[in-house]
Amino acid sequence: MLTNNSITTIQDILGLKEVNGLNLIAGKEGLHNQVEGCGLLDYEFDPELNDRYSFINYRRNLLIFSSLMYAKNQTWIVSDTIRSLIAMGTSGLIIRNVYNIHLPNTILRYADSKSYPIFILENKELYYETIVRSVYNAIKAKNDNQYRENIIDSILNIPLNEEEEKKRAFMLFPSLSRYYVTYFFRFLDPLSVEANEKINHIFRDYNDSNNNMITYYKDNMLLICSVSSPTIDTIKNECTPIIEKLSATLPPCALGRSKIHINPSEIRQAIEESIHASLVQQNSGEMFFGNIGTYEILFSAISLPQTRIFSDNILKPILDYDSETNGQLYMTLFEFEKNNGDLHTTSEKLGIHENTLRQRLSKISTLTGLDYHKANEYEQLALSIKIRNCINWSHRFGF
Repeated sequence: MLTNNSITTIQDILGLKEVNGLNLIAGKEGLHNQVEGCGLLDYEFDPELNDRYSFINYRRNLLIFSSLMYAKNQTWIVSDTIRSLIAMGTSGLIIRNVYNIHLPNTILRYADSKSYPIFILENKELYYETIVRSVYNAIKAKNDNQYRENIIDSILNIPLNEEEEKKRAFMLFPSLSRYYVTYFFRFLDPLSVEANEKINHIFRDYNDSNNNMITYYKDNMLLICSVSSPTIDTIKNECTPIIEKLSATLPPCALGRSKIHINPSEIRQAIEESIHASLVQQNSGEMFFGNIGTYEILFSAISLPQTRIFSDNILKPILDYDSETNGQLYMTLFEFEKNNGDLHTTSEKLGIHENTLRQRLSKISTLTGLDYHKANEYEQLALSIKIRNCINWSHRFGF
């Protein structure tokens, strides 16, 4: 599983392709310890220095590297060193044990009890410098992503005038062009550590270009693609390569695509369109915002009390009946609306006979006073379900 996108952990570091040949010998429960930087353990715990430097050079959440050279003639001090590093709140310890210093089982058990990972670096071609560079690149990527996520939150949740929204659009994507389209990848399965590392390389490659901005958002992914002209052919030609590259690496996704936008001050609308399209697309595949029908207006309308009241008044008798009888009327109506009122398709999806489906729909008509045979009354049933879907989907994914 991918760890929290706002922090870098030891597990994230282990997933980096540049980092290999680390043998975990203790503290496996601490792989989710946060890493904020690196530290080199050289002379600091040499007893001849009387702890002059040990409490100066280390701080919380540092990943420590050492050859334990200072202890080669006094191996007893290793246990005290590890206890001190744990007490200081460092993240973990990587040892290149060139002096074959024995690590007592007692201190390894202590590290286990404190969830403090200790690794032996066995890859002779992997240098500290490589690990340090990889760690700081990973931290920078997480910090950049957190910065972008905060900006997106402000765009979506704070009332902004046109000039303020335009300013935040360029804070999010400094190279945003006149024409752009947004894509939202809603993950249907968890993102693995391995996939996350591949995605981070794609981030670095494409976020350094002038045409695309990719970032995680609420444990999913947002792509803003700048295009040279506002045409469908241009979108296909200029956005398809990055879409295909991401899709080949990501788990199955419900992909939402916004309309083409022509002003940075429309960034909130563009992001919302792609998110809403991804929510309507329940299975793996792509959904264009312009094809979501009445959902296009309903997502905006669910904040109005009268919208919710309309839906609740229709659905409450159905939900009450299901609760009292352990029934399936709500799910039946949900599937019926999803299949545009098609009896045959709905019965197949539910795995029931069409006559059973008709009986359930007749019961729904009795409870609500709305006859699904009549177009205007079916429309009310369908709208009530769609409103409830908008509310449930938005709450479920925190939008």
